[in-house]
Amino acid sequence: MDSKEIFDLLKYGEHIHLECKKAETKLPNSVWETYSSFANTDGGVILLGVKEDLKEPDPDKRFSFAGISNPEQRVKDFWNIINSDKVSSNILVDSDVGTCVIKDEIIIWIHIPPASYRQRPVYINGNPMKGSYKRNHEGDYHCTEEEVKAMLRDASDSGNDGGLLIGYTMDDIDINWDDFYAEKLDYSTIDGVHYGVPVDGGTVIMAYRVDLLDEAGYSMDDMKGITWEKFIEVGKAVKEKTGKALLCMNSDGNDLMYMMLQAEGVSQFKDGKPDITGNDKVKEIVELVVEMVKEEILLLPNSWSDYTDKAIQGDQVAGVMNGNWIIPTIQAVEANNGKWEITTMPTLTGEEGYASNGGSSLYITANCKKTDLAKDFLAYTFGKSTVTYDNALKNGGVVSTYIPAGKSEVYNEGVAFFNDTPIYAQISEMGSHVQTIEQSPYHYTCREKLGAAVINIVNGGDVDEELKNAEDQLNFEMGN
Repeated sequence: MDSKEIFDLLKYGEHIHLECKKAETKLPNSVWETYSSFANTDGGVILLGVKEDLKEPDPDKRFSFAGISNPEQRVKDFWNIINSDKVSSNILVDSDVGTCVIKDEIIIWIHIPPASYRQRPVYINGNPMKGSYKRNHEGDYHCTEEEVKAMLRDASDSGNDGGLLIGYTMDDIDINWDDFYAEKLDYSTIDGVHYGVPVDGGTVIMAYRVDLLDEAGYSMDDMKGITWEKFIEVGKAVKEKTGKALLCMNSDGNDLMYMMLQAEGVSQFKDGKPDITGNDKVKEIVELVVEMVKEEILLLPNSWSDYTDKAIQGDQVAGVMNGNWIIPTIQAVEANNGKWEITTMPTLTGEEGYASNGGSSLYITANCKKTDLAKDFLAYTFGKSTVTYDNALKNGGVVSTYIPAGKSEVYNEGVAFFNDTPIYAQISEMGSHVQTIEQSPYHYTCREKLGAAVINIVNGGDVDEELKNAEDQLNFEMGN
């Protein structure tokens, strides 16, 4: 890593992928807790010789560089300890550790990739139950006993899902795959071979408060099949008339760009690598999001709880766009009963937009002792039974990826909270149109980098520069 890459990382402060430690004269013991947490989560970077002042609001002044005395010895100490019984596994190579001069001080950087499921849990002090850590936001936390046991199971040859690809396909199961959302099938299909049965789809809904739209002079008919520019026009009118934003999304987990891009049939990845700076659609979408924030049409609360509890349930918005699992959050405000309806997303061109944000599938794992019975069960229930999906919707709120389920009486019942409209039949139909795009295990890392780029652009950063920074950091996290 060079000084520019380090400064780019420091722009956003300590976060889920960055930890700074003063470490002037010796390696702090907490290095090994962070090593474990990064390895057991999504990887990250430790900077030694850097101190963060959490009380300093100015990002340019928040970090000081104390440097490392005798850095060559500190690096040697690090390698000696990581190859000892202090840690359960050394997952680093020589190129993962280095030094850099910043403001005349030498600091040490350590890049820690995520461990494979075979290597997890990565723990310290010879005790997986007490020495396994995970990364949440900017902190290292002990893994629970259940989490450690789950990692141990996954690492075991006799009890992990890694055996899924050895003889446990669904190709001989009695299921018509054309009855399921193509986009969700893509997650469990490799080289045309099916390995799982999709269950719920996380289809994106665009929900609006019809009473607030009416107050601004618009109706639901005006919101179906519109451009984002039209959405902004409506948003300005709603803001002026009601004082409420037309959209919200938590800034620390901003999925807006992903959903907006999928509705265009575009991914943030291409051939396994980030596709941001050379992707005109990404830039166009990011610029729209920034515009909506500046016009106060889009709220970006700081956290998930602020998003759900304050923005949505605190009645700060006239619209919500997310996977259909957000419905119970909307319904929690009884005073708004009958005031919401849903439709499709806006798009750049004004065609109806479809996307997905979430979902799940069922698989048969390698330790199953009665695979034929398991396949028969899946085929009879989740593979073809509308009764199964009717019950899953009524009792668990699960909205199926099985297209015929959307034709059932249960799915076509009006929902009082949503103005007696059959929202689940609508969602079923919408889900069948979601386009398949390239996915990546680094989806959440990409989401974090683009979300941070949006905040920086809103605060005056250059669009092209911030998108390049996001792509560079993502490439670094991916080891490209």
